[in-house]
Amino acid sequence: MLFSTLPHRYLSFVSIVAVFIGTALVPGSVIAQPANDKTPGVVNIRFSEQVQEKLRTGESGTADFRTGLTGLDAAFQEAVVTSIKPVFRAPARFEERHRMAGLDRWYTIAYSSGEQPEKVVEMMENQPGVERAEADIRAVSHELLTIPEAEAGDENTVPASGWDDPEFYQQWHYENDGTTGGTPGADIDLVAAWSLEAGSPDVIVQVMDTGIDLSHPDLVNMLWQDPETGLHGWNVVSDNEEIDDHNGHGTHVGGTIAAENANGIGVAGIAGGNGQEDGARLMITRMFEPDPSGDGSVGAGSAGTAAGIVMGADMGAVISNNSWGYREAGVFPEVVRDAIDYFIEFAGYDENGEVSGPVAGGVFISSAGNRNTGASFFPAAYPPVLSVAATDHNDQKSLYSNFGSSVDLSAPGGQIFSGNLVGGVYSTDLTSNSGGYSFKHGTSMASPHVAGVAALIASHYPGITNEELVSRLVNTTINIDSENPSYAGQLGSGRLNAFLALTLDPPPGRPTPQFPANESEGLETELTFEWEPAVLASSYSLELSTGELFTGTVIQVSGLSETSYPITDLEEATEYFWRVRGSNSSGDGLWSEVFSFT
Repeated sequence: MLFSTLPHRYLSFVSIVAVFIGTALVPGSVIAQPANDKTPGVVNIRFSEQVQEKLRTGESGTADFRTGLTGLDAAFQEAVVTSIKPVFRAPARFEERHRMAGLDRWYTIAYSSGEQPEKVVEMMENQPGVERAEADIRAVSHELLTIPEAEAGDENTVPASGWDDPEFYQQWHYENDGTTGGTPGADIDLVAAWSLEAGSPDVIVQVMDTGIDLSHPDLVNMLWQDPETGLHGWNVVSDNEEIDDHNGHGTHVGGTIAAENANGIGVAGIAGGNGQEDGARLMITRMFEPDPSGDGSVGAGSAGTAAGIVMGADMGAVISNNSWGYREAGVFPEVVRDAIDYFIEFAGYDENGEVSGPVAGGVFISSAGNRNTGASFFPAAYPPVLSVAATDHNDQKSLYSNFGSSVDLSAPGGQIFSGNLVGGVYSTDLTSNSGGYSFKHGTSMASPHVAGVAALIASHYPGITNEELVSRLVNTTINIDSENPSYAGQLGSGRLNAFLALTLDPPPGRPTPQFPANESEGLETELTFEWEPAVLASSYSLELSTGELFTGTVIQVSGLSETSYPITDLEEATEYFWRVRGSNSSGDGLWSEVFSFT
């Protein structure tokens, strides 16, 4: 059976009951890619409100799943539909919120005609009552290599705080003194940040990955626990409680975020507390299973992935770390996009729309990918998502890391060469296969650095908005363009800096132009320019030019307190370009996208 039913006691915890089993999904840099990354016999459909109401009230559900819409019923019959199940199952208190976001209209359709999913999508997508139809596309882990535990060196220093984590000296990415052959200071300046904040248990970070080793001594006290069920998370691939890690990737990621600090064991986590039973908590969303062939992993389909993201928001996570993507550039299932939008908008809020978490809204963080390309790989390339590229111990782009305009910032992901394991990122691993600790490298290792610092910010500034938190992450980085002249402007704003993110009041984010719309024509010669506000901006500057490079500036005005400004006496039959930026006491923010009009 493709679908199973959860016991009632889990319905407040899990948003999806679909089970998706199929072929393996594995990272392209290590193992050959599968021939087909679509779940066979499954498509996901967003129905119109009319059809959804029939499904919700049980008016549909006869043996042939008739909806009363002739074309859609015929498509169901041709595909031999065997099951229609909601993608998202909301806890009762969030049912209205799910409806408001349109999540209740997403359904997973199982069929047995034997047709390829793309053929069934084609049959469904143009039918009345169907707003969107798409294949169920499996995720791919951004895993690169597993490196065995390094031999202990002679030097065994501890943080300036006096914490006693014995393997801290391996974590150059926190405090780089050059002993790994790297550049002193090419780190996230974490020890200085710890003097201000080490993490609060009120902050829940969702880890969408291969699971976490539940018995790891450096992580066992850092796991989130559902107060109703006692579970630490959920498996959205196999729809069960099996969330223990099967290969170490998720354990490594989780340790970077919040391995327990000052416990006399192993490594330190960025938001792992100060030994007072504090530190951020890790919510496990296991979205990968071992491939039965023993080669790689099976990723969750897009329905399971989406349901896991929404579950994280509904159960209290305010930060989501995602070290995964899709096999091909440009692939981005709409059901996953809707789930990400939901997480960003609603995480941290209760059913009454009141802020109930440490952050108002969610922060969704994704590794940029390991293809050494500027192509758009999702979800990282989605603008509301924080995309993280990887750097080495010299603040240079790691050889494998993706780059480009969609990257928001960079963080240490490490670079391992033969005979130089210590250039990787050191963190927790399965106790069964590497003694509990190992070096790994990848943008998978960079992303949790950002998630960990995000948890520090949320702990230090409870009640902060997600926009303000993102601004602190992105606008307090260290510019590394001089270390990366071939990638200047393509590694985001710079390399993550934890201390500055906690201490600096950053310049504003980028405003979004609204009117005149981009490439609009035939406008009047008197216009009121309008833009969406930029987070943290106290005033704005507007530039209008007849040249795209703003060398022939017509209007330049600053100190604007409103998000609109009237301009008269524009020339007819003339193309103009305009942009806007915010300012505050810390300086000027980045210019907005340039819009043109005639």
